[in-house]
Amino acid sequence: MSGICLAVGASDPGKCVAAMLACMSRYGQKRELLEPGPGMALGAARHARLPGDKPLRNGAGGLAVAVDGEIFDEEGPLDDPAALVAEHYRADTLDRLAWLNGSFAAIVVDPAEHRIVLATDRLGSRTLFVWRQGRQLTIASRLDALLTDARVPKRLSVQGLTELLCYQRTVSDHTQYVDIRAMPSAQIWSAEGEKWQERETRRIGWRTPDFNQTEGAARLAEGILRAVKRRTADHARHGLLLSGGLDARWVLAGARAAGKKVSCVTLASHDNLEGGVARRSAKLANMSFRYIENPPSELSVHFDDAAIASDGLFTAPLNLFGALPDIARTHDVLLSGHGLDYTLRGYYLPCTMVRIADSTTRLPRLRAIADGKPKTVSDSLRVGINGQALQTVLSPKARAGWDERRVGAMALALSSADIDDPYDAWDAFVLHCLGRHYAYSDFVAMNSVIAHRAVTFDPDVLDIYFSMKPAWRASGRMAHVAMKSLGPDLMALPDANSGFSANNGFAKQILLLFARAAARRSGLVARPPRPADSTWTHGSWSNLPELLRRDSFFMARLAGLAENVALLDSGLFEPTGLQEIVDQHLTGRTNHCKLLLELLTISGWLAQHSYSEVVYDS
Repeated sequence: MSGICLAVGASDPGKCVAAMLACMSRYGQKRELLEPGPGMALGAARHARLPGDKPLRNGAGGLAVAVDGEIFDEEGPLDDPAALVAEHYRADTLDRLAWLNGSFAAIVVDPAEHRIVLATDRLGSRTLFVWRQGRQLTIASRLDALLTDARVPKRLSVQGLTELLCYQRTVSDHTQYVDIRAMPSAQIWSAEGEKWQERETRRIGWRTPDFNQTEGAARLAEGILRAVKRRTADHARHGLLLSGGLDARWVLAGARAAGKKVSCVTLASHDNLEGGVARRSAKLANMSFRYIENPPSELSVHFDDAAIASDGLFTAPLNLFGALPDIARTHDVLLSGHGLDYTLRGYYLPCTMVRIADSTTRLPRLRAIADGKPKTVSDSLRVGINGQALQTVLSPKARAGWDERRVGAMALALSSADIDDPYDAWDAFVLHCLGRHYAYSDFVAMNSVIAHRAVTFDPDVLDIYFSMKPAWRASGRMAHVAMKSLGPDLMALPDANSGFSANNGFAKQILLLFARAAARRSGLVARPPRPADSTWTHGSWSNLPELLRRDSFFMARLAGLAENVALLDSGLFEPTGLQEIVDQHLTGRTNHCKLLLELLTISGWLAQHSYSEVVYDS
C-alpha cells in the first residue's frame, strides 16, 4: 500500500479524496474510492501486484476499512488485512492491533454508529496525518496529500520546526503545522460527531531477560529465520537491498536457510569495496545479483521529490530515492536489514567514542552517563544537529525559549516509554514514532514507490531485543554469535566497513583498525588509493558533506539560502547566520552537512506548500 485517506464534511468529499489519491499514486498505483456514508469518502492507493491492500466494505451496516501497509500471521502476509481490522472492530478488540505483526495504519468508518476510528501499529512505523475541526475531518497517510484539502490551514509550528532542526524529526503528534497532527505509535483515535477520544494501547518497555547471551544468540538466529521466511511467503517478486555490511547479509543468510530466493540489489557511487563484498555474498548464497551505479552527480535531481516523499519531516532521502522506480520495474517488495544495528547492536546507545585515523569510531561498550533525563539524552544524542550552529542561524526571537522547546520535546518522547534503566532512554527516543525517525527515512519514502519489509520489526526479533540488557546490545556479541550461526560462510567475507573478516567480533575489529592505522602512519602498510572524485566513498552512500560543496544544484541552493524567502519570512532565521554556516561549510572549515540538508529540506517543502502564519506553540 502507498496510502490511505478520508474526508468528512467537505462540500464534495469524493473530489477531496480523489485529489489526495492522485498525490499518493504518482508511481502508477491502483486507486480505490468508497463513499460509505453521507458527507464522507474513503480512499486507498495500492501497489498493483500486492494482494489485499484495498478498502473493504463489510456487512449491512456499511462498515468500511482501509489499511496502509501489511499485517503478517505465522504463515506470511495476510491477503486481506482490512478484514482482520474489521473483525477486531466488531469484537471491540481494536487495542489488540498493537500486538499484531506488521507495519500498518488503519482507518475504520462505521456509518451506522456515526463513528470513525484510526489506529497505528506498535512502533508507529506508518503515520496518519489528521486535521479536525468540529465534525470536519481530513486524514491521509501522506502530508502533501492532506494539504490538497483547501480546508486545512497551513499555520507553521515553531515547536515542530524546533524538533526538525534539533532532532531531524518531530516527536509525539507534532508536525511542522500547528493544525495538523501525526498519530504516534500504538494509538487508537476515534470520532463520534464532535466527540473525540484518544488512547494509547501499548507502550515501549524493556524486560529482564530470561536467557543468557548464548541462549539469546540461538533465539535471535531462529527469530531472523522465521521473520525472513514470513516476509517472503507470498508470490511477490522479492528483492533484498544488500550492502557490504552485516545487517543485510544476516537477512540474506536467513533467506537462504529458509529456502527462499531473493534478488539482491546493491547501489553504490561506483563499483567499490562494498559493492564487491555484496556481489560475493550473493554469489555465495546462490542468489541473483544486480549492481546499480548511483553516481553522486545524479543525486541532486531527485532532491525535491525526495523532500516531498519525506513529508518534510526528515532530511530528503536522496541516496536511494531516485533508483526506486527502476528497481520497482522488476520487484514488488524490497527486504532490508535496516534497524538491526540500532536495536540488536545498540548503535545509538551512549557508547565510548575514539578517533581512529580520519574517522570517529564507536567502541562496543557503554560510557558512563549521569542519568537518562530528557536534557541529558538531548544533549548527547547522536542524531542531533550541532547546537552552536543552530544558534548561529536562528533569529533572536527564535532563540528565546529554544532550549525549553528542545528539552520539552525530548521529555514528551520519553514519556511514551517505560524506562527503568537510564541507558534505554536513548533507544526509547530512537524508536519513538519510528515512521518519523530520520535514519528510517529512505525506507519510509520507499513505500511511495515500492513496498518495504523490514525484518527487524518482526516480533520474533524485536521481542528479543526488548529483553536484551543495554550492555549486551552495546557489545554486539550476542548479535555477532547469532550471525555466525546462521551464515558462517557469509561471515567469513570482509565487513566492508572495516575490510576485515566479519568473523572477527566487533571489539576485535576495532583492535585491528587501531593496528592498521598505526601501521599506515609508520609506513609499514600502504594506504589504499583514494577515488579521484572525493564525493565517492567505499560504501553505499556518497560523501554528502563533499557533495554539498561540489554539486552545482546544491551550491546554487546554498548560495541563495541567506536570501530564501520561505525561511526568512518566518522570522525564525538570521540571514547573516545562514550565510556564515554556508561559507564555513563550502570552504571546508566545518562540516554543517546535517543542518544544511535539513534547512534545504524545510525550505524546499515550504516553497511548494507555503504557510499562512507562524505560531509560537509548545
